[in-house]
Amino acid sequence: MNPVAGATHMPVMAPNLLVGLPPVAAHHMIHGVAPVAIPPAPPAEVTGSPNNTLYIRNLNEKIKRDELKKSLYAVFVQFGQILDIITSRTLKMRGQAFVVFDDVNSATTALRAMQSFPLYEKPMRIEFAKGDSDIIAKRKGTYVARPKALTNSDTCLMDIRPNHTLYVNNLNDKVKKADLRKALYYLFGQHGRLLDIIAMKTMKMRGQAFIIYQDVQSATTALRSLQGFNLFQRPMRIAYAKRDSTQIVQLKGVSAEVQKRREEEREKRKRRKVAQRLAAAAAAAQAATQAANGPAGTGDALNLLDQPNHILFVTNLPEETTDAMLTMLFSQFSGFKEARRAPGGVWFVEYESAEQAAAARSAYEGFKLTPTHAMQISFAKK
Repeated sequence: MNPVAGATHMPVMAPNLLVGLPPVAAHHMIHGVAPVAIPPAPPAEVTGSPNNTLYIRNLNEKIKRDELKKSLYAVFVQFGQILDIITSRTLKMRGQAFVVFDDVNSATTALRAMQSFPLYEKPMRIEFAKGDSDIIAKRKGTYVARPKALTNSDTCLMDIRPNHTLYVNNLNDKVKKADLRKALYYLFGQHGRLLDIIAMKTMKMRGQAFIIYQDVQSATTALRSLQGFNLFQRPMRIAYAKRDSTQIVQLKGVSAEVQKRREEEREKRKRRKVAQRLAAAAAAAQAATQAANGPAGTGDALNLLDQPNHILFVTNLPEETTDAMLTMLFSQFSGFKEARRAPGGVWFVEYESAEQAAAARSAYEGFKLTPTHAMQISFAKK
């Protein structure tokens, strides 16, 4: 069962997120993003009464539904918390979607910033939805439930008391353990503080994982929001674990403060390592520039180092970034071939032509994946 309500036109859908990118800067901070030859709609043309739900049309009908939901999440999450994204491939709803925000201000900001933004080479047409989505109607107390048969998963869920640990099955067992853990962390981390993610590749535990939260409320929110969510092309089945994890037993005993200090120390060590790698990369880049330009390098010489290329060099990304996350962003532009990681925490994104690479660079230079990580993009050296 997915308790997160959908829009009036279709069944309940969970917000579709690959990694759970944190809220980032508004669209006007994305350097170079300006729809070509498509005049943005002025505020005066906004129709409908402001509410939490945006109605979006003129979407590319050729894009797969799951891919479209992921892309919509990636471009709208920067404006505020998203409760739901609703799409449908029915004839009536083709090329349309609903994005449900937690508050009206976020929806209003997103509408004004993203009006006519080219998604998959088609400018989005955005307006406020005519009515509240089911999830907002529930919050206001105006929701009228529709009869719905209980599934086996729902019946099983009611038999287990809520606790800190979620049991997740039906995961894609062909995905590498490290990639699976990263994806689960991005997905579940948006709902609360995680203590651990347990995923094993043994025959008995293949396709399964345990997600351990610090508090029960976060676990409950995640279960309701992500039940049935398609991760690596398979819908997750989520239930409360039958018993508390070892970590929770320890925390309930004596060591909550000790555990917190240990986690903070681990985070500090991770940040120091990232800073050292970035400093080394910056020093190497500066040395290469000075060697090419001489002591008195000129602007012309610098431009020669940044000649157009079909391969982009991307830096300043969060440590947990995966191939799938960058692919989701950069595949919106024609000619995309692949995104691959290189030693030192840097990435290469390849297109079929330099012109296509330049378009992607212009759109995403300075795009903030987190409040402290704005992408830095240049052409790879030939």
